[in-house]
Amino acid sequence: MATSDHVHKWSALAIASIALVASRPTLAQTREERYLLQEHCGKQSAATFKAEWSSNVVNTTEGQVRANYQSHYNQRLNMCFYLEISTTYKSGAEPFKTLRLFDINENKEYATFGGTATRGDLICSVGEVHCASEQEFMRLLDPYMKD
Repeated sequence: MATSDHVHKWSALAIASIALVASRPTLAQTREERYLLQEHCGKQSAATFKAEWSSNVVNTTEGQVRANYQSHYNQRLNMCFYLEISTTYKSGAEPFKTLRLFDINENKEYATFGGTATRGDLICSVGEVHCASEQEFMRLLDPYMKD
C-alpha cells in the first residue's frame, strides 16, 4: 500500500509540474522559438497593414491620410501587438493623429488615441484607463509594446 501511495503522489506531482510548464509557454521558449514568433508577428502585421491600407499615403477629396504601423511580439504575454498609426491632413485644419493598438491574432483593440496637437486629446484610452495626452498614451502602451 505504501508503494502505491508513493507512486500516486509522484504521479500527481509530475502531472502538476507538466501543467505548470504548459500554462507558461513563454518560459519554455528557446531563442529560436522566440525569434520565429517575432518574425511571424512582423509578417502578420505587415500583411494586416497592407490589407487595411494598401499604401502609406491615401489621397481623399478633403486631403490626405498618411499611415504606418509598429509590431511587437510580447514574450511575457505571448501575444503579437499591432500599433496602427495614421495622421489625417485636411486643408485649413490641424493634422489629426490616430493610434490604435490591437492583438493581431484575436483582432481585439486594446487602446485608442485620437487628437490634434493644440485642440486637446479627443480620445485617449488604454483598456479601461483614460489618458490625457499622446505621451501618457505611449507610456501606458509600454506593458504591451516592450518586454
